[in-house]
Amino acid sequence: MSVSRSAGPTNRATGAGNEEVARAVGVLGLAAVAIVHLVQVGDTFDESPWLAVAFILLSVACLVLAAQLLHRPTRAVWLQVAVLNAMIIVGFVFTRVVSTRFDDGDVGNWSETLAVASVLTEGFLVLLSVYAVIELSRSRTVSVADRRRDARVTASF
Repeated sequence: MSVSRSAGPTNRATGAGNEEVARAVGVLGLAAVAIVHLVQVGDTFDESPWLAVAFILLSVACLVLAAQLLHRPTRAVWLQVAVLNAMIIVGFVFTRVVSTRFDDGDVGNWSETLAVASVLTEGFLVLLSVYAVIELSRSRTVSVADRRRDARVTASF
């Protein structure tokens, strides 16, 4: 008795390829966010040392998450990528709307090229993370269903 498997969206090979692409893009995106913020440390340190330290910590967090994506991309890691980048976007908007003692020079400065590029990258990483979490959840559901079906087929012999 042969068991046929469909070659649709649940195909394991296609899913693995999509996961690899998502991981690679995620790692490159996180590296880009880290670099953008590290580039700004020098100028920012003179104006607001606390913000410069925050940029350094943010860059380290991006690199740690990139390493985690390379090592073992779980849903938890992708969720962390989404949350971190969403928080960066919120911080950007906040500093453009509200004057704070950490950063009062950027209120109304919506067109800084490096910041806009960073926000676009961060927004893309949030969307990519949501996609990855959904795909990992889907593949886990398919994997469980495959194991159950395989167990039933084996038990019928």
